[in-house]
This record gives sequence, structure tokens and C-alpha cells, in this order.
Amino acid sequence: MTIENIDNHILELLEAFSEKRISTDELKELRAWCDADDEHKAIAREIIECVFTMKVISHRNDFDTKSAFKRFMSHVESTEKSEPKAQNDEAFGMTSNGVSRRKTWRWVAVAASIVLVFGLMSYVFHRLNSEISETADVVLRVPNGSQLSVTMSDGTKVLLNSGSVMSYSPDYGIKDREITLQGEGYFVVAHDEEKPFTIHTNDVTVRDIGTEFHIRNYKEDEHARVNLVEGSVALRSDVKKSGREVLLKKGQKADVDKRTGVIEKAQLTQKKEKVIAMQTLDEIAFDDTSLENIAKELSRSYGVQIKVSDDALQKRFYGTFSRRNNSVEEILETIASTRQMKYKKENGEYLLY
Repeated sequence: MTIENIDNHILELLEAFSEKRISTDELKELRAWCDADDEHKAIAREIIECVFTMKVISHRNDFDTKSAFKRFMSHVESTEKSEPKAQNDEAFGMTSNGVSRRKTWRWVAVAASIVLVFGLMSYVFHRLNSEISETADVVLRVPNGSQLSVTMSDGTKVLLNSGSVMSYSPDYGIKDREITLQGEGYFVVAHDEEKPFTIHTNDVTVRDIGTEFHIRNYKEDEHARVNLVEGSVALRSDVKKSGREVLLKKGQKADVDKRTGVIEKAQLTQKKEKVIAMQTLDEIAFDDTSLENIAKELSRSYGVQIKVSDDALQKRFYGTFSRRNNSVEEILETIASTRQMKYKKENGEYLLY
């Protein structure tokens, strides 16, 4: 199947989906069309990838794709106007400016390729937060010392914390609503009974049942944590592949031991629930945490370099801080006040000993 064979209405739905202005009923119609035939899915994915390529590369390169594409289309339109025009434009899927919607989508593919070529070098050297992997997945990377807010095509809102990586398929919302996460995020999920929202991490899978929740699972964490603010989620440990799910309800939390796979449920305190519900991912908490992992947490949160001497690596500390209200030096000064460690700053780098 080619673009020329697609009904004009479907092209309009794909356009609306790409621009995040598709309605619930239109999304159901588009999903039904994609589910009816594998070729439909393939060509829908191809079109969405083309549009996404243009948006992603322009996002971090100060490259005005919209203006460039408008100029490019103006050239296309002038070319089209020089050709014989059909008597009934609407019958042949013409847009209001006289350009065939099918030809427009072909030009989108061409324009995306052009943007890809001219944006590639800047794309690589600026270490983009967004990229297209070899499998065409969308990958969002959050630099240390930063946070990233994202609204998905289905209306789901995501706040990712420092050092987090989230990936999903370009046809997210059509084929499924599955993402992969390494790190920490706060999710306000748009409910969809037909396609539940699912988060995969290395050790835990969380399936949404109409929810607002926080999840954390950095590589160095000994436990994966889920804190539920609204709705309910089904939580499964993937450490032992038992397949058993644990249901969390509003105001509950779960800690998953990443060595044993054991899930412990508990009730959130009102204070903790309020902090989480602020959706800022602002809290930095240490609970019998080794100085080695404290250094990693602070490096990630503040975007600074911190090293720990070998004899201090396993010293453990408690404390709760605010990233917005406490500087990294204030936190280090508080820990040093226990007289269990000292710190100094040399050549822009902190040493804990």
C-alpha cells in the first residue's frame, strides 16, 4: 500500500494525531483502521516517524522547521499550480490551498529527510535529549541537574527527573501505550480501557488503571519504588518472573527488593503523599544510604562531579532535603556535621573523605 491508496479522511486523522489535536472518537477510528491491516499500521508508522523526525531534530538545534517547511511547501504549491487542475478538487482530496493531501504527505517524507541531513551534525554534537534509535523508538534523556516535562499524544503528562531515560514507540497511542523507563518520573495518566498504560523497568512492570503516580528505579537503587497518589495500579516484580501482580490503591506505596523480588506494601503518610502530589520530584531523601550512593544522587540532581574516597564509600547517612531550597554544599555541610565525613572542592570537583 502507498500513500496514494489511503483515504483522505485517514490522512486527516494521521495529521491530527501527529499534531496532538486528535479527539477521542477520532483516535478510536484511527486505531480501528490500523488494527484492520498490518500494511495500515506500517504506513501510519512511516508517516508519524517522518513528522516526528522533523520535530525532534528541530527541537534542540534552533532550526525553524515550521518556517522552513512552509517555504518548502510554497515551492511545492507553485509547482502544483503550474500543472492542470482537476475540476473537482474535493473529490481528489485537495486541501484548501489546492495542494493534494497525498502529495503533501509525500513531501513531508522528503522534507523530513532534508531536515535529517542538515540537522544531523548539530543533533549529535549537542547531545540531544530526544533521539530516534535503530528500532525507531523515541528516546528521551534527561541530563544531570535537569528535569523534563512531556505530554504524550494521548494526553498523559510525564515529569522525568535528572539522569532518567524514557523510550516508547512512535506509534504510541495507536498500537499500544507502553513505555520503558530507567530513572524517576511522575505520571498523570489519561485513562483508556482498551489500551492500558504500562511502564517497563529492568525490575518492575507497572500497569495503570486510571492513575497518578510516582515511580523510581535508577540502576544503582537497591529498591524500586512506586508511590500512588490517585487511582490504582497493578505492580509486578520481574526479578523472579513469577507473573503475580500486586494491586496498589490511592495513598499506598510499594518497595520492590531488586535482589529478591519481594514486594512490600505500605500506607503513605499524609505529609509524604502531599510532597509527592506536588509533582516537582523535589525531595532528596537518604535512608541509611551509603555515601557512595549519596554522591551519585547529588551528582545527578545538581549536575556536579563528586568523588568518594575508598574508606568512606560504605559510610551510611539519613536525611531529607529539597533540591529547590538546598544547595549541594548545604547538603554536604549537613552530612559533614555528623563528623563521619569531610569534604572539599578542588578544580570544580567535590571530594568526600
